[in-house]
Parts: sequence; C-alpha cells; structure tokens
Amino acid sequence: MKFKILFFWFFLAGLNNSATAGPIPKPPVTIRIFKSTSTATDGTHLENALPQFITYFQQRGLTVDESEGASWRIEIRGSIAKVFGAPDQSGFTLRLTAFDNSNPKPICQTTFTSSPKVPLSELAMATVDRYLNPPELAKSITDKEQKKFFDDIDRYFYAKGGLASSRPASDTSRPTIEIYSPRLTAERGMARLAKVQSGITVEVIGKVSDMDGKVSQLTLNGSSVEFDPDGRFESSVTVTSESYPILLEARDAAGNSGKMRFIITPETLKRDKQQEELSKKTKPDKRLALVIGNGAYTYVPALTNPINDAEAMKAALESVKFDVIILKNGDQKAIKQAMNEFSDKLRREDYTVGLFYYAGHGIQRDGLNYIVPIDIHLDDNVGTDCVEVQRVLDQMEEANTRTNIIILDACRDDPLKKEKGRNLNGGGGQAFMEAPTGTLIAFATSPGKTAADGTGANGTYTAALLHQIQVPNLSISAVFQNVRKEVQEKTKGMQKPWESTSLTDEFYFRH
Repeated sequence: MKFKILFFWFFLAGLNNSATAGPIPKPPVTIRIFKSTSTATDGTHLENALPQFITYFQQRGLTVDESEGASWRIEIRGSIAKVFGAPDQSGFTLRLTAFDNSNPKPICQTTFTSSPKVPLSELAMATVDRYLNPPELAKSITDKEQKKFFDDIDRYFYAKGGLASSRPASDTSRPTIEIYSPRLTAERGMARLAKVQSGITVEVIGKVSDMDGKVSQLTLNGSSVEFDPDGRFESSVTVTSESYPILLEARDAAGNSGKMRFIITPETLKRDKQQEELSKKTKPDKRLALVIGNGAYTYVPALTNPINDAEAMKAALESVKFDVIILKNGDQKAIKQAMNEFSDKLRREDYTVGLFYYAGHGIQRDGLNYIVPIDIHLDDNVGTDCVEVQRVLDQMEEANTRTNIIILDACRDDPLKKEKGRNLNGGGGQAFMEAPTGTLIAFATSPGKTAADGTGANGTYTAALLHQIQVPNLSISAVFQNVRKEVQEKTKGMQKPWESTSLTDEFYFRH
C-alpha cells in the first residue's frame, strides 16, 4: 500500500552574493519533502533526512523560518531507480526542484542518482548522505551541479527584481536522453536489447531534456529526429544486422552535447517478451474507472460539454472492458465520496488498472491542481472548498494497481475573460504533475496553457480521445500521441495535449 506525506518547512533566504552586489533579494522559501512509501522496507523514506537538509540549506545561507505564506518553494522528492546491468540491485534518485508559486514552470531543477549497496530500507538515507557529502571521486561533479542549482535561483530572483546578476549565466549542462522502448538492460553506454531479425523495423521511443530547457537538435545515427515541446520522440529504425548499433545525440542552444549509445542484439527482447507474457498469465487485466463531469455550475459560468463528455467516456470505457463509476455535477462532498468509493473498490476487488477522468472547471494554485465542485463561489478558498487532484492520485497509488491513468480535460479558458472555457482564475491552465511509477497523467493541453471547450457535443480533447480509444492494437502512448496530433490539427496548433508518464508496463485500451 502506498501513501504520501507532505512535510512543510519554511526558510528565510539569506544567501549572499560573493560579488559586490550585496545580498540577493529572495523572499522566504517553503521546503516541501515528499515521501511515497508502502512498507518499512520500501526505501523511499525521506522524512529522516530532514535535519540533514536543514543543515545543508543553512550552510547555503538560508535561515529556518516557520511563518507561512512563502511565495516560492523547493520540493524534494525521491524514487527507486533501475540499475542498468544489475536487475537485482536498486538505485535511488533524489530530485530538488525550485518553483515560484506564481508560475507553474520550475525555476530550476537538479537530480542525483546513486546505487549504494545497502538494504532497501536504507537506500534513501544512503543516497541523501552521498548527495550532501559526496565521495572524493564524485565530489567535483556533485558540487558543480549543486552550485548551478543555487546560481540559477540567484539569477531568477535578480531578473525578477529587475537587477543584473553578477554571476555569469553560463550553460554547461548537457542534454540527457531517456529510452522508454526498447528496454535497456545492460551497463550504461552499451545497452543490450531485444530479440530482432535483420530487416525488421524497431521503434525507438524516449525523451530528451536539458536542465536549461534549450534542446535544439536530436539525431539518431546521424539523421534528424523530431521531438515535441516536452522532449518526447519516436523514431523508426530498420535493423540491417543482428548486432545493430544506435547512437542518439542531443545538442542544446549553447552547443553542449549529450549522447546515448546502445546495440540492438538478439537476446534481451525475447526475455522481456517472455516475462510480459508470464505477467499477463499470472495476473489478468481487470479495469476500473471513475468518470466525473461537472457542467451545471451555480455561481460561476456553466459549461455545455462536460456531462456529454462524461457520458460518452463511460460508454467508451465500458466498451473496452472497464467497470465504470460515474458522477455528474458533483459538489465537494459527492466528489470525495466518489473518489473514496473508487479507491475502496480498487483495493477490495484486486483491480490491475485504475483510470480517473474529469471534465469541468479546473484551478491551479501554488503549483497544485484542483477539481472545481459545481457549488463553488468565486470568493471561496480553493484549498478548502475544491478537491485536489493529488487526492485521487494518492488513492490509486495506495491501491497498488499495476497501471494508473489520470485524464484531466479541465484546462479551459477563464470565463471571466469573456471566453468560454474550463479554467477559473488559476493562473492559466493546469500545473505540472509528476507521474509516479506505473502512472500516466494526461492533460487536455500543456502545463500553464488553456484549451477550448469545443463547439460540438464533446470537448475538443475528449472527442479525439473517444475516437482513439476505439482503435485496436494501439499502445497507450500511441493513443495519446494520436490524440495530440488530432487536437493540434483541429485547433490549428493553438492547443497541445500533454502527458506525464512513468508507466512500467505497456497498456492497450483495445486489442
């Protein structure tokens, strides 16, 4: 069983610039440590690291301040990581992300992955210790990344205050490349993949990113590869030999280069396929969905399509063997009750797939996404009178389902701006949500952007999704790629659907 605990600590930013510009003008900061754990042996316990992080930030010039109302925050998250070439060994990834609460886009982020040979229950703390007290061989690299994280915060607040930072804004980080398919199984830099035959086509799917968000080019074996605004890419390779080399290279605007090399060989895909087949045989696919549509708002502008969307989605999901719980025009109490019923049913009846779909008004506050009940007033408190999306995500994690899918068609324009839509004074669109392992979170449009309510019986995004769900033999990644293409065509590029995914198993709505 998985759950999350959120720790709040408040710091007064007092970091001094080493140059003559004087103290850097930063307001107080909130430090949030996220913990996701199911048992004492899970290894993702981070709350015990709190004293070490306090000391770390104090050494960086920050002072603990327990007053609330900070305008920016640093989030600390941890997750279990795979170790290439060592399937029986686990690593741990630590991620620090700085946010300005007025902007859903992160200020900056730094990650650190380590694989100390310790019991799983000690993995998180051992990784924290290596990050805060790096061994000599890794000290220069770790110190450089930490310095860059605080320098980026420095430059952000100088720019926000209309000042010029005395620290040069040099971009030295290299783009990173992640491969989702085929599955990498060997040591980094030379990964061995799946059973293939000469002359067949293999799909290479992954994501390219850069800490400064400026990836300008991606090539595969010298040929240019297109990637979407979130860095996701998909490219076909025709294998011409049993040992076929792949070189992916990404460059950013500053000329930094990141590379990923691997070889497609005849061993591992066969093993992966056998494991996948065994998994299917040992645990049959059992699906449950919660569908909510809110349109009949009393005190804010009503929406035409959400009820149609919810009813159509219910029918579509039932046609692909989902059991469906549906709620139409729910107030806060009804929404929470429906979520509780959904969570209890997932756990009690051993479902392997959970899906949550919502159409209606949505609000984001301080980087968090909220569902808006039909009886909301414009002067209500969002945090207490709406329902946080994280609530249902936590419940789905707690149910320990193999695959979790969250679909939010709630990124509609602010009706107070005289445009019909589904977003109420929330800073424009939905905020970024990081998908936990085994989860896909789909938005009607990219973070911070807004989407059209549609002129037909269904919203633009939902109409495309209803169509793609019915296409047989499409993987879930292909379904949402096709939805993105369809929506962008219909809106002439004004709306770009977006997903955050950490799925570990392939999923098909219809075979």
